[in-house]
Amino acid sequence: MVYVLNHETGDVTAVSTKDSSILAKIPVGGRRLQPLHGGSVLALIGSDSISRIDTSTQLALPDVAFHNKLNDFSFSPDGRTAVVLTEGSVFLLNGKTGELQKQIDGFKEPLLVLYAPSQAGGSR
Repeated sequence: MVYVLNHETGDVTAVSTKDSSILAKIPVGGRRLQPLHGGSVLALIGSDSISRIDTSTQLALPDVAFHNKLNDFSFSPDGRTAVVLTEGSVFLLNGKTGELQKQIDGFKEPLLVLYAPSQAGGSR
């Protein structure tokens, strides 16, 4: 399966790699396609939201909206958590489903996340 982000038409086209047939046109938009951990959900990173597609049904899932401009999207090393940086906040999402888990406010303009290796016997 290949997913093609169509900026002009505001959708994602699911194409079979077996016979090049178009299986679905999913009405979601964004500026970047990103598979989530496990591959059963695709995230479309937009300017202030993340749209999601269930790859087993080729249907759009509810968007995850943010109140400010989205600066970055990344995963923890194990892929279980996705981190979204926006103007003023850091959001932690489930790395497999893209569902919002936690919002951390109090930032001005977070731009980068770095994961430190855990210390043996230490806490995170």
